[in-house]
Amino acid sequence: MKICYFCSKGLHIERSPGFRDLCVHCSKEIHICRNCRFFDENYYNKCREPKAEWVSDREKANYCEYFEFKESSFSARQAGSNEDAMKKWNKLFSGE
Repeated sequence: MKICYFCSKGLHIERSPGFRDLCVHCSKEIHICRNCRFFDENYYNKCREPKAEWVSDREKANYCEYFEFKESSFSARQAGSNEDAMKKWNKLFSGE
């Protein structure tokens, strides 16, 4: 499943997204480094693709031709349980 970096919701995309495609849930750009399978904070240029050019803003759309939407095993059920856990955590420290 493909997951939007910004809203963490699943996207049903069969093709590689275009440079101007937006998430159907949050309307943010999806052809961004943080949605790419090559993105890696620990690599030179923050990208595992050695031929990729430097991108200054990893959260903005770019024209990288090496972009491949990363696959995620993260499911909507996990997202729900994460939200529940966060609510319980916040409740614990808010004194309610």
